[in-house]
Amino acid sequence: MDTVQNQNVNTPQNLDSEGELENKGTALGRKADAASARLQNTWEDATSQVKSRIGTTTEQVRYKMQVASEKAKQQLGVAKEKSTVKTKAARVRVEGQVQSHPLKSVAVAFGAGTLLGVLLRKRS
Repeated sequence: MDTVQNQNVNTPQNLDSEGELENKGTALGRKADAASARLQNTWEDATSQVKSRIGTTTEQVRYKMQVASEKAKQQLGVAKEKSTVKTKAARVRVEGQVQSHPLKSVAVAFGAGTLLGVLLRKRS
């Protein structure tokens, strides 16, 4: 049994020379360095791709926000213009009614003021 175990163990006697052991260690070190370099390159490539995609996504979001902001500004301008036109038209109609029927206008204003006064007095 001792002979079987001795055959499987690499001892300096089983190697051709001490230089061979050193050469194998050096070769193994080179392989480890190469693997480490490949791993570092892979890591750098992956990091670069992630940063690029994040940058692209950020730019896309920024662009969409700018488009949405401009659209909202335009819609707000249109709504403001429509409300201004409708307000002016209503004012013209009311002024026309007041000029056509001055006594009725005074009576309606007096009634509205009286009603408002009563309602406000009840709240106090």
